[in-house]
Amino acid sequence: MGLSLAVGQGVEIFIRSARYYGLPAETFIGLRLSEGNGPPKSLESFHLGAGVYPFYNSHKLLVEGGLRLEIAKNENGRLLADLDFDTPILTGNGFFAQFWPDRMIYRVRAQYEKSFSGGWSAAWYARYDVDMPTDKAIGFLASLSTGIAVRNQPDFERLDRPLRFEVAGGVDFKYDYDFGLKLGINTANPGAANAGAEFRWQANGLRQAAEFKIFADFGREIAIRPFAGVKKISYAAGGTPGPSRFAERITVGVGLYKWF
Repeated sequence: MGLSLAVGQGVEIFIRSARYYGLPAETFIGLRLSEGNGPPKSLESFHLGAGVYPFYNSHKLLVEGGLRLEIAKNENGRLLADLDFDTPILTGNGFFAQFWPDRMIYRVRAQYEKSFSGGWSAAWYARYDVDMPTDKAIGFLASLSTGIAVRNQPDFERLDRPLRFEVAGGVDFKYDYDFGLKLGINTANPGAANAGAEFRWQANGLRQAAEFKIFADFGREIAIRPFAGVKKISYAAGGTPGPSRFAERITVGVGLYKWF
């Protein structure tokens, strides 16, 4: 059974109670896109990417993605909802073997953004992070954080400026502090092929993740970005078995980006 409430064109908040595999009943709350012709008007962007670890024997692939919803907007600002995920994939026993996800990492963020002249904006955010190992006798770990973010363009993923950045900092109610940095340099030629580099860092009192990559960008309706770089990631639940040598952090992959 469940209840839902429309909060925007094509977006609903839902509450649902369900029972799976004979386990105790659980209650879920979240956002969903309602059915209709074409994407909901509230859907602002969507991205999906996959990177291969050529020299890492435990994990071979990292799949990541996310979407952004614009829930409400007026002359004072706008309310956004972001859902992002990372799925590290374990190595199989052969080239054509089956592959299983090691875990699911979710980040759900709500933010109220205020724009200023020159394309600058500031936002208050609240984010809920969940690290859920799969098929392991390890419980998930979750944390809630809140703080302030400052950026020089509304969406960091768009190549609208030759220099892009976003800085965020605040309190993690479980792991003391929350800090994030995104920095990008790139060519910015609308409708033409582009290239650039990005650095990302996310940290709290328990874990930190960092990534540097170079990329190309082409495509019109859907931006296609092949990349190569290095990525260091640590997990909250069950510790990090992860890459210890620099070569094991090398990634090569491609990302797809769509704006509506």
